[in-house]
Amino acid sequence: MSNTTEDKIIVMFADHLGISPHTIKPEARLFEDLGCDSLDVMEMIMEIETDFDIVIDMGETDGVKTMGEVIGLVDRKMEARASR
Repeated sequence: MSNTTEDKIIVMFADHLGISPHTIKPEARLFEDLGCDSLDVMEMIMEIETDFDIVIDMGETDGVKTMGEVIGLVDRKMEARASR
């Protein structure tokens, strides 16, 4: 895996969930496909905030259902931070 935002987030989720990062695709649904629960998602958001030096409001995660949506949210936060 390379060192893109997508790759980093996938590895973080894989490590947290104890699964291979190669099994996680952007279209994977957090709850149904990856077996996350709401605590897993909350912990991962906090870890992402720390690792990427961003702040994600809990309301921003309400509609997030797939890995691709998590990655998109982080990308938008990173772009907003860079444009300040």
